[in-house]
Amino acid sequence: MADDGVAPELAAVGTGLLLEEPPLEFALPEIYAQPVCHAVCRGKLQAERVAARALQSAATGDGVGFSLAYQELLDEFQPLIRWGFSCWDYLLTTEGCKFLERPHAERAYTHGHYRPFLDRDFSRLVHRQFKTLLLRYDAAANGGLHHHLLAQFWPAIVAEYRELDRPADPRQRRLTAYSYLRRIPYAFLNDYHHERVEAALAQLASRDQALLRSYCFEFFSDEAVAAERHLLPQTARSYRRQALRHLLAIDRLAVALLRQIERY
Repeated sequence: MADDGVAPELAAVGTGLLLEEPPLEFALPEIYAQPVCHAVCRGKLQAERVAARALQSAATGDGVGFSLAYQELLDEFQPLIRWGFSCWDYLLTTEGCKFLERPHAERAYTHGHYRPFLDRDFSRLVHRQFKTLLLRYDAAANGGLHHHLLAQFWPAIVAEYRELDRPADPRQRRLTAYSYLRRIPYAFLNDYHHERVEAALAQLASRDQALLRSYCFEFFSDEAVAAERHLLPQTARSYRRQALRHLLAIDRLAVALLRQIERY
């Protein structure tokens, strides 16, 4: 839990009972200069005319016509798309690694419910934004298609990539990258810690248990916890601090382990 008014004795619990974990060294790229976009298109066709045909096909539900026109535009704007691919390491450097929730079928024999967003995912994101910008193209409002794509392509890619930080469940708060790697949802690293925390929580009143489980194990925000319990956010925070104090009297290690979750 963050130190949002928690008593000093709670804030100091973790330091004497748990050894600090060594820092992890992620092999992330260090590329701080974005590659230069030397060309937007091949210049082999009249892009605006083909785009108009693609948009007309999309508007009338002509999937075949749209696919044919879209393939022509993909070939025409290959320099722009390849440039987008070349910015992958730069994006990782400036925005950090993101995580995707695994489908239920992929969760068997895996450590967590999330996996890193990889270069193959980025390739799909680049193509998706190219198609999205094409479908939003309005010659009267946006000018030439080349100008429209060059101005909007990279900002649209970055905006979608940043949205990956937002949990699919609006009740959850955003987590750190390490949280996503460990989340199963969050399970303690060994059975002894898990059983000890569960035994300590079982001795709390049902309200205190529910507040701590929602916040610590489900990663709900204070506002979501308050709405779930029909409380004001400040009241929910106050009750959660009280629950921690009650738990501290039962088992200091359990409190330290719960507080450790917030570090990640």
